[in-house]
Amino acid sequence: MTHEFNERFDDFLRDCSLQEDPNATRKASQICLDHFCADLPELIGGFADLTGSNNTFSKHNTELKSR
Repeated sequence: MTHEFNERFDDFLRDCSLQEDPNATRKASQICLDHFCADLPELIGGFADLTGSNNTFSKHNTELKSR
């Protein structure tokens, strides 16, 4: 991983710790996926048919479907 990734990760952790409004675990997980997938395109999330309700789809990923 690049030095820039480490700096962005430190910034991300700091921003998370300063957040006053609590997030549900599912939402917090999605926020993490969005942050990490921006720098790590090989990282994917998903939870079969529950992806939408479990917030496991990053805005940086594309949807995979079977044929």
